Parts: sequence; structure tokens; C-alpha cells
Amino acid sequence: MDDTLLRAFLDLAKSQNFSLSARNLGASQSSLSKKIRRLEDLIGAPLFVRNTHGVMLSSLGHCILEDVQKLVHEQSRILDYSRRLASGKKGHLRIGLTFSAIPLISALLPTFQQKYEGCSITFEDMSSSDQEKALLSHNLDIGFMRTSSHPALAFTHMTYDELVFLTPKAIKTYHQGSILQTQGLPLIRFKRNFSANIYDRTDSILSAFDLKDIETQWFNEAISALQMVMGGLACAIIHRSCLNGLSLPADTVTLHPIHHPASRWSVAMATATTMQNPMTAHFVKFFQDHNDLYKA
Repeated sequence: MDDTLLRAFLDLAKSQNFSLSARNLGASQSSLSKKIRRLEDLIGAPLFVRNTHGVMLSSLGHCILEDVQKLVHEQSRILDYSRRLASGKKGHLRIGLTFSAIPLISALLPTFQQKYEGCSITFEDMSSSDQEKALLSHNLDIGFMRTSSHPALAFTHMTYDELVFLTPKAIKTYHQGSILQTQGLPLIRFKRNFSANIYDRTDSILSAFDLKDIETQWFNEAISALQMVMGGLACAIIHRSCLNGLSLPADTVTLHPIHHPASRWSVAMATATTMQNPMTAHFVKFFQDHNDLYKA
């Protein structure tokens, strides 16, 4: 039903005068009369009783007045809400991330939330492969993940993460030709269920340096691995992003770069090429425009 008919009914019910309501609505009296007749025709009964002084609500008009008021109010609320969604002033985003993206999100998100106060965000810690599936099924709006070549996903490069070799300070010697001089200490690696990406890249690095026979200890927690190295109990191949924000005592560990193609990867913001959430486009543009706030 045309909401102008309902609004004409409400205004006339309040003023009880065609001339006054016509002025309120910015219409002619004849146009207002046509709207009221059209509404009465649709309902099948008169809504007003006409007299020489103006009009009064009929018994039917009295019965539906409150419901029409609620309906028009709800229409206005929905329209306003939709406009706020479209403009980016209100909405909700489901964002997936890996540990590599946390420093990036931490740097940029506060500025985004200041601009878009009406946007609520749900984060979910997910592997890159799980994020890809969730984006394709529209169970995520945005992912921060490793890039892939899937044609239904769009990627914006944001930063890099890399694997580094972490040793106790007591290990003094280090040569690129023999990257893991553990001096008898075990090597900490992360299990595949922690990150298939790190697992496969570490495999490639160890194979390239012919060091797969080193005693290995398998971990699922980066903090536990760091504590082992700091305690002088092991060495570790670990992702640099897990070290961000940590104050590692200078006299306990040494961080060595790993010069191998498998040690570094791109971290990107990912979306489905067919976005279903209006807020997604605002988020993507903001992060593309403000990525210079974070350099890595």
C-alpha cells in the first residue's frame, strides 16, 4: 500500500479539516480527497464522517487509527535504518583474522571505529583456508588472511609476515649457509593444526638446508615456544607477528632472519567479489585509504 495514503489518513484524522491537512501535506484539497477515497475504496468502508464543519473519524477509522500510526512509524524507522546502513553510519561486520593480521588490525581499527561509531564488529580467529570458505559462503564479510588465487575473492595487500629463527642468546655462531645451528638443542615447530601455512613453509626451509633430522619438539602455542627459547631450552622457527608488542629481554634471545622464499608471505584484506553487506565497501575503502598508518 502507498504510504502517502496512510499519512494522509493520519493527518486528516488529527486536523479534522481538509483545507488544513492539504496545507500540512503540501497538496491540494482535491488531491487529498482522492487519497482518502482511494484508501476507503481499498478498505471497503468509509474512514471519515463528513459534516459542514469538516470531518470526523468513523467508527472504523477509530479502530484502525492506532495500528496505522504504528505502521507508519515502523516504515519510517526501517527507511531511516536502511539509509544509515547504505551510508555506512550503521551496520555490523563479521571479520576473520589470523595472528599475522592482529598488529595491522590493532593499528587501524580504532580510527575506523571513531568514524563509523554505528558499526559493530565481530572478530573470529580463523585459518586462512577457513576464512576463504567462510567468505565464499558469505558467513564472513571481510578476512585478513594469506592471499590466494580464488577468482571469487578480491584481495588488497596490507602487510607481510615472515618466519624467523629464534635462538637462546648463548648460541653465538650463526652462518646463513647453515641456518639452524642449534648446538644440540631441540627445534620447536608448530603442529599442522596450529597453522598449515607455517607447517608447510617450515618444511620447505628445513629441506632446503638439509636439516630435517634435528630433534623436534611440537607446540601449539607461540607463547610457550617463546618461553622455551628464553629459558635456553630450545630454538624455534616462529612467525615474526607473534613477537609484535612483546618485550623480549635482549640478553635472553637472538632473532635471525631466514633468507628463503618460503619464509615470507603477503597478508591481505579479502572480500567476496559479490559483497552482500553495504558496510563492507565502507570498511574496505577506509582500510585502503589509511593503510599508510601501518607500515610493515
